[in-house]
Amino acid sequence: MEVECKKNRFLLIATCGLKPSRNSFANFLNKSDAKVIKKVFVATLVLLNDLHFLDFVKLFVDGTDMLVRASRYYKITKKEVNALIQVNKWDLLHENTPQSINRTINGLKEKLEIHKDDEEVRKTINLVLKRVKIYNSRIYEKKDIYLNIMDERNVDNVSISFPSTCWIKTKRGIYDFAFNLQEIMTENHIILTGMLLSESNDRKTIKYVLNDIYETIKVFIEMQKEFRERRNYNEIQRRIREHILIADSGYFSTENLHYLFINKINALVMPKKLSEAHNNKLRQ
Repeated sequence: MEVECKKNRFLLIATCGLKPSRNSFANFLNKSDAKVIKKVFVATLVLLNDLHFLDFVKLFVDGTDMLVRASRYYKITKKEVNALIQVNKWDLLHENTPQSINRTINGLKEKLEIHKDDEEVRKTINLVLKRVKIYNSRIYEKKDIYLNIMDERNVDNVSISFPSTCWIKTKRGIYDFAFNLQEIMTENHIILTGMLLSESNDRKTIKYVLNDIYETIKVFIEMQKEFRERRNYNEIQRRIREHILIADSGYFSTENLHYLFINKINALVMPKKLSEAHNNKLRQ
C-alpha cells in the first residue's frame, strides 16, 4: 500500500497528494478504534439501504482460513517457554545481536559444566542451545500470552509472531497458522459483516456470528438515524428478528445447533450426511 500510494494517481487524488509511510499504515491497522473502523464499513451499508439494495430475509454465513505472515515452523512449545523463563533467571537472554547471542551460548555452556550432574537442568540447557535465537528479551515479554493461550486451548505450541492465531487445515490441504475468517452475506451478495476468530473450525462460531450481526445492526441503525434519508428502523429490526441464517455442513455441530435453539434463531444448516452424499455425487 505504501508503494501504491506513491504511484497510483487515483489514490493520490484521494490522499490529496500525500504519501503515507509504512508506519502510517501500521498505526492505522494496529491502533485504530475498532468501533470507528466498523462505522467506516457500515457507512456503505447505510447508503445501500437508502438505495433499497439491502435485504435481511436470508443471511448466509461461511468461513475460510486467513493465513498470517509467519512461518508455520516458527512456533514455541510449553517446554521452550519454561526454558525461556529459566534463561531469564540466569540473566542470559540475548538482544538478537551476534555479540549477545555468543554471550548467551557461552553462558549456557558454563551452566552445563556447573550442572553436569543434574540431568533435568542439562536437558533444559540443551533444549535452549538447539534454538538459541528464540531466547531473547522480546520473545520473553510475551511468555504469559503464550502460556495463557496454550492453557486455554489445551495445546502444546503457538505461533511466536501471532500467538492468537490457531492451527488450521487450510484450503491448500496443509496445516498452518491462520485466523478463521467469518463472512455474513445477504441474498444479493452484499457483505453485512465479518470477523476474524481464533477457532480452528466452524463448529463453535455461530454465537460469535450472531453477536457480530446484532452489533453491526445496532451501529447501522444509529448511523441511519443520523445521516440518511430512509427511516425503516422498525422494519430492519423485525427482519433481523425473523431472518433465516443459512450455513453449510461445517456448522452442523451440537454447540452451534444448541445455541441456535436456545436463542430461537431460524436457521438452515446442511447435515453432514447430506453434504457427504452430495459431494460424493459430484465426484462421480
